[in-house]
Amino acid sequence: MAANDFVLQAALREESGKGPAHRLRAQGRVPAVVYSHGKQGVCLSLAYGDLASIIHHTGLVSIKVDKKRKPITAIIKDYQWDVLRGHLMHVDFQEVLADEVITVAVPLHQHGTPAGESHGGIIDQQLHELEIRCPANQMPESIEVDISGLDLEAAITAGDIPLPDSVELVSEAEEVVFSMYLPREAEEAEAEEEALPEEGEDGGEPEVIGKGRQDQEQEEASE
Repeated sequence: MAANDFVLQAALREESGKGPAHRLRAQGRVPAVVYSHGKQGVCLSLAYGDLASIIHHTGLVSIKVDKKRKPITAIIKDYQWDVLRGHLMHVDFQEVLADEVITVAVPLHQHGTPAGESHGGIIDQQLHELEIRCPANQMPESIEVDISGLDLEAAITAGDIPLPDSVELVSEAEEVVFSMYLPREAEEAEAEEEALPEEGEDGGEPEVIGKGRQDQEQEEASE
């Protein structure tokens, strides 16, 4: 289960807007906001390297601002990424209490070799995150899914995935997460093979396309 294994050192920022944010990024820092229930958001800046290393972390983080303030326990709520430059632009945190029940999306990781793979099947993962509800201090980093029993034309839905007692499924239970299918080429080859007559079956007399010269001479001599 998740814990505050990541500690971030932050600094308060008094200015907001594009200009100050641009200057922060030029200094190797990222503007961020921590949102709290019924409180005004706290504007912070954090070192780019510290944030980039945990941006996909789904557990709790502890944000230290200064000695006067108690560390803030939070989760990463959202972030902005510059796709063209490949840079992290802004991060939103949500403050949580350790025993607060929260709704989050956690990544799904597969393990095992599906049974249908030996028959030429290909696995298709249609859902990469599962939405769950649980106490913040018991939030899993990820959810492992055993796909070894997945055969051809079968599927694993969100409701099929075992969850810890403290975790409740929020995603639709019928939503397909993994499925196993046979590629079109393999299906066509299998259909052609099934269409061929089995050995020993009466396929009827072969059709005579034409008679050879020797056959014709023998017929003329007998007349």
